Amino acid sequence: MHRLLWATSLAIASAISISNPAWAQPKEKEVKIRDIFGAQAERLVTVASVVDLDDIRIRFGDKTARVRLASVAPFHEWPVADSPAWNKKRDQLKQRVVDQLEGNDFYVRLAICQLEGKPPAVYLEDRVTYLIGRESMWEGLKPAERVGWARTSQNIDLVYQGLSIYRPDCEARPYDLEKLFEEAQQNAEVFRRGLWKEYRFARAVESTDAQIRH
Repeated sequence: MHRLLWATSLAIASAISISNPAWAQPKEKEVKIRDIFGAQAERLVTVASVVDLDDIRIRFGDKTARVRLASVAPFHEWPVADSPAWNKKRDQLKQRVVDQLEGNDFYVRLAICQLEGKPPAVYLEDRVTYLIGRESMWEGLKPAERVGWARTSQNIDLVYQGLSIYRPDCEARPYDLEKLFEEAQQNAEVFRRGLWKEYRFARAVESTDAQIRH
């Protein structure tokens, strides 16, 4: 009888352990971006997934939120419908963005300018960790590296690599960031990076984006 009770108890305990393993991760919950920031101006988050530049999911602990990258044009608005070659080029550039962002940790900041009816616009930034203090060398030669000491803006870097184009979201935007985005795009155009390798394609993306914005 005791053996039967012991065996029954062991079976029940095993079933509970399997259905509720100790190592099971807490279920993620989708929240508003303000719930992730709390009282902070920025947070270190993980980019959980990248569907497009205006559909990115970030994770902070067990909280997730959907955001878009500020000041860049999403891929689904590019003019590729009538050109299989352009479609392929867009998909290749998009995959490079996914590889650069997805699964990595960045500091996230809200953009000053927000558009109604769209996910919150944010800036993602790297922060160099191997520099000890402000006396350490930080050259900041690229436009993306001039957003702050030991920081690199992913938004500006994507434009610099020719993986997207600069899109001024609205009039209320920081002048210094605007100049860095413009400089990054001019550099990508001159050195024919990313979409600028095919000038006609890049101009078509620019033209379509201008129509969308107006």
